[in-house]
Amino acid sequence: METFYQKSGSRYFLQNRANYVIEEKLPPKVFVLKYDAQVARFFLEEIESFNIPEKLYGDVNKFADRILNTFNQRLQPTGVLLTGEKGSGKTILAKKVCVNAMAAGCPVILINDEYDDTEFVMFLQSIQQPCVLFFDEFEKVFRLSSNDRSQNTLLTLLDGLFSSKKLILMTSNDSSRISPQMLNRPSRIFYMKKYNGLDENFIREYCVDKLKYKRHLDELIATTSMYSEFNFDMLQGIVEEVNRYNESPLELIDILNVKPQNCDNLAEYNLKFYKDGNFIDTGTDYYKYYMDPIQIEKYDFSLPSGNSEYMVSFSNKDLITGSFRGGQLIFKNSEGYAVEITKTKTVNSQGLHKFV
Repeated sequence: METFYQKSGSRYFLQNRANYVIEEKLPPKVFVLKYDAQVARFFLEEIESFNIPEKLYGDVNKFADRILNTFNQRLQPTGVLLTGEKGSGKTILAKKVCVNAMAAGCPVILINDEYDDTEFVMFLQSIQQPCVLFFDEFEKVFRLSSNDRSQNTLLTLLDGLFSSKKLILMTSNDSSRISPQMLNRPSRIFYMKKYNGLDENFIREYCVDKLKYKRHLDELIATTSMYSEFNFDMLQGIVEEVNRYNESPLELIDILNVKPQNCDNLAEYNLKFYKDGNFIDTGTDYYKYYMDPIQIEKYDFSLPSGNSEYMVSFSNKDLITGSFRGGQLIFKNSEGYAVEITKTKTVNSQGLHKFV
């Protein structure tokens, strides 16, 4: 039976042509999937389209174009899973994909409630035109149960057992709550992109546009590199405060609600010491550090000197340079001593240690 749609106000119901005034296609708009318990049927309700910023930073436009290009070339459904912390950019990318899809004539169906029955799957499969199914914060709507039933209901859609072309777009704040039946299965989830916070290109582009006092740019980049997670909200707050008071980003972190210790994860760092540009061989494994260095106002290191030791101190105001991709900071004090702090890996906050 051919599918048509009865429109009632902002609602669209699947109908048979013989019974109702119908529309042959869904328009390229945003709909939310709902269920009318009184008549026991699903329907689509039109809602306002997504608002996205005029300018997008980083690789948002590039990856959005790639997703839609791949979707257009494939005959089977295309699954996309975007994971990572809130504010890292995954939802902006998802919305950009949706906006571009609508510009190309595809409707977007937003699924905000959990359904795990055959009727739900059949309703979506009955929509024969190409469309986007958008599950924002997927793991909260479709919970990972002991038998995976809720999430695995979607496997019928992802496996393409019916002949309808769909882009199944999902975001998740916690990939550990995604069914293993979806992971490492590109036939189901073709693209899986993990966001560990904003990347350097995004931060730099944003600061070029928004940072009033450009002399703070390199220090801001270096500072953000030492967070295990750094999101857009944090970036906006630091830039706003630098623009207001023309102060060092390191100084502002002391009073802004952007503390590295508030992140769920900390990082492990390797330390190397120098005096007047010459490497100091400590002769020990005394180099690992398990705390974000920018949160400490002052730190002291006891370095070997023959049969004795001497104390070297650094302040967070001694920062002279930083590399985002290397996760590296260099501090140099007034006595000519320098410490090079390089992030080696992220560790759980329960793994917090002192120097070893």
